[in-house]
Amino acid sequence: MSRRISPKRCASITSSSTGTWRRRPSSARPSSSCCWRVAGGGTAVAEGLARRRLPGRLLSALLCLCFCLSPAGCWGYREIDETAHVVALGVDRGEHNVLTVTAQLVIPKGIAGPPGGGGGGGGNGGPNKTFFVVSVDAPTVFGALELLNAFVDRRAKLDHTKVIVFSRELAREGIRHHLDPLARYREFRRSTFVMVAEGKARDLLEKSAPILEDNPAKYYESLFLGYKYTEFIPLAQYHYFYNAEKSLAQVPVAILGSLGGSRPFPEGRTPKSKGSSLAGGVPRRGGPRLEIMGGAVFRGGRLVGEMNGDETGIANMLRGTFRRTIVSIEDPHTGGRFVVVDVRLRRRPRVEVAIAGGVPVVRAQVFLEGDLMSVQTGYPYERPQNIPVIEHLVTRHFERQAHSLVAKSQNEWQADVFGFGNAARRLAATWPAWQRLNWPALYPEADVRITFDFRVRRTGLAHETARLRE
Repeated sequence: MSRRISPKRCASITSSSTGTWRRRPSSARPSSSCCWRVAGGGTAVAEGLARRRLPGRLLSALLCLCFCLSPAGCWGYREIDETAHVVALGVDRGEHNVLTVTAQLVIPKGIAGPPGGGGGGGGNGGPNKTFFVVSVDAPTVFGALELLNAFVDRRAKLDHTKVIVFSRELAREGIRHHLDPLARYREFRRSTFVMVAEGKARDLLEKSAPILEDNPAKYYESLFLGYKYTEFIPLAQYHYFYNAEKSLAQVPVAILGSLGGSRPFPEGRTPKSKGSSLAGGVPRRGGPRLEIMGGAVFRGGRLVGEMNGDETGIANMLRGTFRRTIVSIEDPHTGGRFVVVDVRLRRRPRVEVAIAGGVPVVRAQVFLEGDLMSVQTGYPYERPQNIPVIEHLVTRHFERQAHSLVAKSQNEWQADVFGFGNAARRLAATWPAWQRLNWPALYPEADVRITFDFRVRRTGLAHETARLRE
């Protein structure tokens, strides 16, 4: 063992041959090196330690830098002007092979615009096209990507793909064996959205040109992230879809998309909920051709049903992905007039599952809050004694929609679109016990009751409603 002695003290002490210490005379010249007391006697002096320390640290830093740079080599690089980025991928039943794969590829110079500036624009048919669409028949998706290289002068890559679209026809047959292999591919990102098209995926990608965005990748990303401010769109990224497909606790839900006008519009001027339509049936004129509304429900890898916009919102509330929506409720005091409320999620829903007599009992409560936006009748709902009336109307509105969706999910689809199985997993302590419980088979017979707790937080900027003269 050795013990280090500071250089200042080293100048005033010395050692004898017997290993004992004695004080050095003050006139003695102190040593510039530090001393070490060695067990058994004597002092070991490290000459030039301060001078040798700097080169050692420098060598260590250089070695660390070499080790950091060596694994980050550019052995797999590819120049950007040698790559064709696929921003959207469509999969249909094949006409001359198993599959017809459609790729929407970006034209970089179209997005950048002319040399003089001014941006791109034009979509797929304007003067400065920002993308082009090609379709090939192949037995697999990856085979089709390689076949693109026979006529596309750059290598097609999926590292910027925003959405993969399946036709409804193929989705009803089953897409598990087409979708699951993508999880292994290093270029495919799990943030890609999964969508089911009303018609052919090829037609949807050919005719869905953005208007506000020059970059089609930005267009798809902004469109599908609309679940953050509307209830009509499910959170259907590949990561969540793939995990739900493997899970016994819930079923996956994809985005339902279509070209506008592919479904008949609802007739009559009777009041209808804004989310009562499916994609392709939204009553509108103008705008981009692509519209998304509702969710596509899968079970066992196959499409088994479709939810409209209102039903998708209820499912989002129970799944915990709901953000906000605007509810228009008919005023009970005056027919044909509405009260408009901005509704938000107050906190995550509470779900409790138990087994009683071999039958699952599910009790769920959704906690919401909102602001009063508009009162068409002029009735003073902002007064404290009238606020519970609004809360009751909103609660009853959502409970009716939830009751209808529960019946449809149990009787028609036999699929847990709410994710109640995640709470039911507490009933099984081990994985084999959870498999024996077999929640997908129990859910259609479950006793499900969903309640809502809605609170009005603000009544708007008007302190008191004033009736206007007619």
